[in-house]
Amino acid sequence: MKKRFALAALLAVTPFAVPAQALSYSYVEGGYDLANIEEEFGDDTEVDGAYVGGSFEIGSSFHLFGRYAKLTGEDGFASNSGGHIFDTDFETGELGLGYHHGLGDQFDLIAELSLLSQRIETTRTTRPFFGDLTPYTVTERDQSSNASRFALGLRGLMDDRLEGWAKAGYLGGGDFEGGFFATFGAQVKFARTWGVVGELEFAESWNQFRLGVRASF
Repeated sequence: MKKRFALAALLAVTPFAVPAQALSYSYVEGGYDLANIEEEFGDDTEVDGAYVGGSFEIGSSFHLFGRYAKLTGEDGFASNSGGHIFDTDFETGELGLGYHHGLGDQFDLIAELSLLSQRIETTRTTRPFFGDLTPYTVTERDQSSNASRFALGLRGLMDDRLEGWAKAGYLGGGDFEGGFFATFGAQVKFARTWGVVGELEFAESWNQFRLGVRASF
């Protein structure tokens, strides 16, 4: 349901878009982030919250980029012993170097190498049904992971007001088991500087959706 509302908001601004400028690799953005984390056992964990990110062009072919998100989620169930509430905090940060090479007036080949850091903490609060009815909280999981990520893809202008990008790559090393991922995104410009961005990312252990506002320079 959250994804449907976010996609509807992205489509709603399309009729008011204005002609886009050339591809910019210097921008800041922020917005809403929704992640579905695959669990080894049991149901997947859904968390959401805010993210910020940006990119800064250095020279004619390179750019620095980064992103940070802090997401939370809550789930619960009841057992014979009591009611259980699970609170999950998920933090993720990325910092990297990108390369872009023009394939024409409207398309760029892009390559990225970055460091990714994640931390996930889950606590369980139990409210007993019998005996001592005092609620108590325990930490079920507190895990930090670091890895490197490499991606290769295309970014280009679809028309006067819309640009899109698609990337695929490999994530591994450090504490990660490793695996492939793919990212698909788009930006709709509604002013010379401002645009609405949406992005979907599919990885081995999580899926992520972002919807935000970008200011390009």
